[in-house]
Amino acid sequence: MLTRRHHSGIRLTSLILVIALGCGGDPVGPSVGPPATISFVGGSTQTGTVGVATPTPPAAKVTDASGTGVAGVQVVFDVLAGGGTISGDSAITNAQGIATVGSWQLGPALGVQTLRVQAVGKPLLATLNVAATAGPPASIQVVEGASGLSAIVSQPVLTTPVVRIRDMFGNPIANATVSWTVLSGGGAIVGPSTTTTDASGRTTVQGWVLGSTAGSNSLQARTTTGITAVITATSIGIPAGMAPASSTSQVGVSSFLVERTARVRVFDTQNQPVAGVPVVFTLTSPPGTGAIAGAHATTDASGIASLGDWRIGATGISTVRAEVVGVPSQAVTFEATGTPRGFTIDLRFLSIPPANIRDAFVEAALRWMEVITGDLPDRFVSLQAQSCVLDNAPAFSETVDDIVIFADFPSIDGPGNILGQANFCDVRPGSRLPSAGGMQFDIADALALELTGRFKDVAIHEMGHVLGLSKFNWGPLGLVTGLGGTDPFYTGTAGTAGWSTLNIPYAGQPVPVENEHGEGTRDSHWRESVLNTEIMTGFIEAEGIPMPLTRLTIGALQDAGYQVDLSKADVYVATLRGALLNFGPKERLGETIVPPGHVVDRDGKVRPLN
Repeated sequence: MLTRRHHSGIRLTSLILVIALGCGGDPVGPSVGPPATISFVGGSTQTGTVGVATPTPPAAKVTDASGTGVAGVQVVFDVLAGGGTISGDSAITNAQGIATVGSWQLGPALGVQTLRVQAVGKPLLATLNVAATAGPPASIQVVEGASGLSAIVSQPVLTTPVVRIRDMFGNPIANATVSWTVLSGGGAIVGPSTTTTDASGRTTVQGWVLGSTAGSNSLQARTTTGITAVITATSIGIPAGMAPASSTSQVGVSSFLVERTARVRVFDTQNQPVAGVPVVFTLTSPPGTGAIAGAHATTDASGIASLGDWRIGATGISTVRAEVVGVPSQAVTFEATGTPRGFTIDLRFLSIPPANIRDAFVEAALRWMEVITGDLPDRFVSLQAQSCVLDNAPAFSETVDDIVIFADFPSIDGPGNILGQANFCDVRPGSRLPSAGGMQFDIADALALELTGRFKDVAIHEMGHVLGLSKFNWGPLGLVTGLGGTDPFYTGTAGTAGWSTLNIPYAGQPVPVENEHGEGTRDSHWRESVLNTEIMTGFIEAEGIPMPLTRLTIGALQDAGYQVDLSKADVYVATLRGALLNFGPKERLGETIVPPGHVVDRDGKVRPLN
């Protein structure tokens, strides 16, 4: 009995042991390998608003090579682009291998913003992009029509007011609703009184007709958030009449600008000027006989309204009609007849300057067209936008007859310092005769010079550089010796012959080229200390002192390959130098001859093209 009970106990114990071993040798579920990948699995397809937390906090998942989530892995989140902020930037993956950022507040910039996640101590990372849209309207700005609006009573303003809506970060808001309301003056809105902003955050009414009584009018633009802007305008009684303020008949150059653009004067019953009167200019001649720009104008304090620009056609008589808006009985007609020239400068204004500046610039071009007489070989020119000296020059692909010059008059730094920049941007192979170029003038300096009658001379000077009068053409053509040295001198045959007619007492090597006064002046001008008042020195004379375009400069153009008329040279008086002291100081031209492969922006800064 004892023996049997002993054997039974042994067998029971063995059975229990076998069962226990069987349970431990067959584990439940697959085994998990080391972390192999990390990716975003939550909040990866959402958009958000600038400055606001994303609707769904992004989550990342760490998996092994088989795609199974790995628990217990530390990850860190950080903002890679967009300037936003996060909370809970460090987390541990849960049983499914997922870790979630506390929150992600997007930054202030529109567009793609990026969040990054990395597994600590492991070469695993992933990024998530979210498109940030603008926030609610926070400001409204009048960007067109903010001042100076006017119209004849019961007529629409010529410049329709435009407002721009931005969020608290200054981002333009697209598809924002703006309500328009006439506040005073008794006028009316043309078209819908509710409009929607475009992609740049701008919107406008179809039109605004002023009231029937002379005086102040006001129009309100209001956002859905209650922010408002008020635009004011003046309704003007019907003037007594309008008369031409410039010649009604001109003879000019075919395919070139009229020497003086059309002007009219508007007056009341006492023949006093009426300011603020809208005038529209219309080209009335047949197609191909001319072109105009800046057709809408407003009379100034003198009652004068000026056409922005007017180009005569290749054939026929170009005619323009000026009319007070809403009063068709008050009209003036102008006409211009063109005659062909062998050499024509194709001036193209990138911004319309004041009429007197525009006219002086055209006169400068006519002066060079008088000197240069021979037609140049046509050249097909193809230039990318922002590549021809001025970084706002347009794209350009066309056959050029002689030369195209782009001109701009931005506000750079006020009177003084930077005056202008110029050079050519394309030349004919072999001859190096320029086919395209650009010129820029600070409008404040241009206006100050025009008041003293000197802007035309400065424009002639800068245009000379575009035509090739600088080291950038003299050097490649071998017309100057000693560039960059202490005594550079010009060696071209015709220019040297022109120098000899000036009768300047000079013991050095002719013709002396400027050897000082900085990069924008030396090596590209005649030497100021010797040639003094000549128009291509680097200085501008005091008011009242002539700046002659001499046989030296015209001869240098001949050396460059132009056909010229030497008889068109101005007289140079070598003995005038001492007398100039009585007229006040001269000024160094604050100019830059823009190097090839460079452009100048509207702030006057020169930079490489690419």
